[in-house]
Amino acid sequence: MGEAGARGCNKRAMATDMHFTVLPFTNALGEPVLCAAIFASDNEDGKIKSDWITGIDITVDALISDDGVEFITNNTGTGKCMP
Repeated sequence: MGEAGARGCNKRAMATDMHFTVLPFTNALGEPVLCAAIFASDNEDGKIKSDWITGIDITVDALISDDGVEFITNNTGTGKCMP
């Protein structure tokens, strides 16, 4: 085991100019209700990586399927539940 404060023990938490904050919300019983993610970018263009902002479109109903692969295939893409 290395000495306290040795250089080899230092790890960098983030090596990017994009940051995020996650805020979990629960009801009075402690059950999860919502998880909000806030993204920020220090890029000159202010853009966030596309894989950070893709999510679920709550205005589109998902097509239900017992098969996970079929569910993803039917619900992923433009105009679908998971754009």
